[in-house]
Amino acid sequence: MKARRLGTGLKNISATLAVLAFLFCCAPQAQAFYQYGGEKDVKVASFPQTEHFNNEAGIHFDAGCIYKQLKILWIPVWNYDVRWCGYIGDSEGHYVSISEDKLKELARSAGVRLAAKPPIPVWDRFGGKIVLVGLLLVGIASKSNKA
Repeated sequence: MKARRLGTGLKNISATLAVLAFLFCCAPQAQAFYQYGGEKDVKVASFPQTEHFNNEAGIHFDAGCIYKQLKILWIPVWNYDVRWCGYIGDSEGHYVSISEDKLKELARSAGVRLAAKPPIPVWDRFGGKIVLVGLLLVGIASKSNKA
C-alpha cells in the first residue's frame, strides 16, 4: 500500500517538474515565475581611497565579484558565470571589467588578501536552495498525508 502511494507521489512530482520545464522553455508569461541572466555584483574587499584604485573616469573601485543567477519566485537557485570585477557600488550596477591577475596584483599592492575564487554571499549560494528543497518536502509531505 505504501509503495503504491510513494509511486503516485513520484508521478505527481514528475508531472509537476515536466510542466515547470515546459513553462521555462516555452511560455513568456512564466517569466514572472522565474528570472535568469541578471547580473549581480557584490563587494569583496575595500581598497584605499587613492587614485591608484580609480578607473579611467576617475571613479574609485574596490575588489568585487559579479555573477548571473537563476531565480524562482525571487529565490536564488543557481549562480553561474562568476568572475572578479572592480566593484563601484552605485545604484546603476556599474563595475570595472578587470582581469583576475590585475585585480590580485592591485590587492597585493594594497595589502588586501583575496580568496582563490570569487566568493558569493551565503544567501545566494545556499539559502535559496534550502528554501526550495524545504518547500518541495512540505509539498511531498502534504500530498502523502492526503493519500
